Amino acid sequence: MTSTALEDAALLARVSDGDESAIEALYNRYGGSCFGLARRILDDAQLAEDVVQQVFVALWQGTGYDPARGAVSTWLLSMTHHKAIDALRKES
Repeated sequence: MTSTALEDAALLARVSDGDESAIEALYNRYGGSCFGLARRILDDAQLAEDVVQQVFVALWQGTGYDPARGAVSTWLLSMTHHKAIDALRKES
């Protein structure tokens, strides 16, 4: 496990304990990448921000992420992609 993965695991444990600074740290680490992906898919900054917010709220609420299935960064980008595509379908 890389040091980033170990840090992420520690942050996720803190998130599950309700530590807001931990979700903030994960957002600072991965929010930009998620926003960039959503922005490319949606071509709308506001919608992209909404999608990223939905993804991080899901992580905060503990819905969906399973550490056994891979890195949190992979899950965040995958969720961002899926939610952005859903938003695109709703818009059209």
